[in-house]
Amino acid sequence: GETADDALGEARLRDGFRAAGQGRIQVALEPEAAGHRFASTLDGAATVLVGDFGGGTSDFSILRFEPGPPRRVAPLGHAGVGIAGDALDYRIIDHVVSPRFGKGTSYQIMGKDLPVPPGWYANFARWHRLSLMRAPRTLREIEEVARTADHPERLHHLIRFIEEEAGYALYQAVSGAKAALSRAPSTTLRFEHEGFRLEEEVARADFERWIAPELAQFEAAVDRALADAGLREGEVDRVFLTGGTSLVPAVRHLFERRFGPERVAGGSEFVSVAEGLALIGAEAQDR
Repeated sequence: GETADDALGEARLRDGFRAAGQGRIQVALEPEAAGHRFASTLDGAATVLVGDFGGGTSDFSILRFEPGPPRRVAPLGHAGVGIAGDALDYRIIDHVVSPRFGKGTSYQIMGKDLPVPPGWYANFARWHRLSLMRAPRTLREIEEVARTADHPERLHHLIRFIEEEAGYALYQAVSGAKAALSRAPSTTLRFEHEGFRLEEEVARADFERWIAPELAQFEAAVDRALADAGLREGEVDRVFLTGGTSLVPAVRHLFERRFGPERVAGGSEFVSVAEGLALIGAEAQDR
């Protein structure tokens, strides 16, 4: 994001471990750790692009691995972007769920039709902002708009949803639908809460159209990583993708299109960073 502060993040990690009684701390970057996990499967030197897709950030690192022992790693370039799986979830909520809670509908003031404030739904579709909508002023504003709305029942469902803090269940359902779209061309998004019932078919083709802006940002970050390393696409030997978002077919296709499917690999998408950190720690003890 715009206020990234790696030094602050690392300081908080170190303080937390010290508070837990762990005095000696070795720190490594997540893409480096994922790269170590992948490098353990290599039988020779290689230049590897690691795409690490987290919940809220996506990091792209280009590393040169030399087989050991000891294994040597040289960072060549990196870039990142402050979006990942949660941004893809946002697109599903924005296109499928929010209209059922009143987005895109109208209300009246002095006989004039006005759109229901779209800003409400920007917060509604992002889990870390939903709690802001519980402010009494916001709830009063939604209730006021509902009095003259074309579909007041949708806004009343929105109020109950916010007041009863039902966000976690919704976001779990959306995340599950996103995962299902990685395995099938379509899926059904189901969610129920206090008289509100959602059962909508979601097609992978539509989802891929919705996430086109995020895919473009991923691709631009890869361009920056290559430029930072001073390399062309053909000089990257292997591509390793990790994190849940790497399972999205459109994301994988982006890398297969640019680097060729034979150079793109995945695996251990949810544990590769932890496994790589363990390998880094073990190698440090052996030295």
